[in-house]
Amino acid sequence: MAYSNLKDIAKHRVHIHTEQQQQQQQQQQQQQQQQQQQQQQQQQQQQIQQQQQQQIQLQQQGQQQQQMQQQHQQQGQVRAGDSPPPLLSAGGAGCAGGNGGNGVVPTTTNAAADMLVGASAAIQQQQQQQQQQQQTAVPPGRGTECNGDISTAANAAAATANAAGGGGSLPPVTAAPSTSTPPAAAAAPSPPPSSNIPIISSSSSSSGGRVVCLALERLKKRFMLDYTDEEAEAALIAVVLNSASSLFPAVVDRLHEWALYWK
Repeated sequence: MAYSNLKDIAKHRVHIHTEQQQQQQQQQQQQQQQQQQQQQQQQQQQQIQQQQQQQIQLQQQGQQQQQMQQQHQQQGQVRAGDSPPPLLSAGGAGCAGGNGGNGVVPTTTNAAADMLVGASAAIQQQQQQQQQQQQTAVPPGRGTECNGDISTAANAAAATANAAGGGGSLPPVTAAPSTSTPPAAAAAPSPPPSSNIPIISSSSSSSGGRVVCLALERLKKRFMLDYTDEEAEAALIAVVLNSASSLFPAVVDRLHEWALYWK
């Protein structure tokens, strides 16, 4: 019996030892599982942080794009505000005809002529409407101031054209002498208080030839940089001949604005 008891005790101890080992293994497995779960949670948190960072970067990029668009819009508005006075376009057939049909005038000259002729035609219509409304308010002989400058410029241009056709040297475009009347004699009588008819200012008509020549010189420097003097003079003569009939004071003012802008 004693032997059997010792044997049972030994088995019991062995059984207890195995149970303890199993419990330890289970505890280790549970700890490993907990560690794995913690690692997974950390990975998930890292992924969430990365997603949040990506969203923040996308928002920053969107804000930068909006700022760039606003800057482009502001720059476009500034450029539009600094642009020269608009000129209406017209057909370019007049410039080629004014050049004698020799086909020497290049494309940029046609563009310059189109701008001048278009502006002259548009302002001529406005000027004619205003003159029809102001016939009762304008004294006789008032509208002949600018015509003298126009005819002088046209005659000078025609003489230069004849010199160019004859093979001679082309003289430079010079300003016509001012033949305007004194300010006291040229002043128009003021309309009655009940009249709303506008009065045309003739301040620019007295120096029309000088302003036209100045504007043509600016056009020459702007559009005809690569031309010889003869080609540029011929092109400017064509412009003058095609627009001389419509060089009213308003057109002279517009040419003066362009001359000051490209100065």
